[in-house]
Amino acid sequence: EPELTYENALLPLALFKFSMRTGNETARRVACDSLSFLEELCFTDGYLQLIGNAGWHARGRERVIADEQPIDAAAFVLAFHAAHAATGDRRYLARMRESFEWFLGPNRLGLSPYDFSTAGCHDGLEIDDVNANQGAESVLSFLIALLTMHDLASDRLDREDVETDVACTD
Repeated sequence: EPELTYENALLPLALFKFSMRTGNETARRVACDSLSFLEELCFTDGYLQLIGNAGWHARGRERVIADEQPIDAAAFVLAFHAAHAATGDRRYLARMRESFEWFLGPNRLGLSPYDFSTAGCHDGLEIDDVNANQGAESVLSFLIALLTMHDLASDRLDREDVETDVACTD
């Protein structure tokens, strides 16, 4: 595709799920490669920086930095969860945690889209502040990400796991 828009992590998520269901190694390899590409693009300065909808990200053009959406952060949480399940690589657990942390403040603005006073979730990160609206899509995105994190609550999610990459290099 000539541009990245939103929910980019759903492609590797679907491929990981397909590979686990069918045993298709080509699908697993493409999922690993796709997720690796998105990691290189979206993890900067130690946090997740999503493709914003204020211009998306067209091939060959400068990336627009604004209007990141909770639905994208949730898609990354789900994709890294599936990547770990498909490969056993604990590095994906660390990325999963970093993706979830986007909701709590470790992001481009250092602000929390999750609203601790209302238990809602703001509609994203604008150029220099959170979007004041707390729509259903954003709240559900946060809750889906939270439930996925709880699914792995017993696993240790250390930052050191980021350095390990075994399953997608063979």
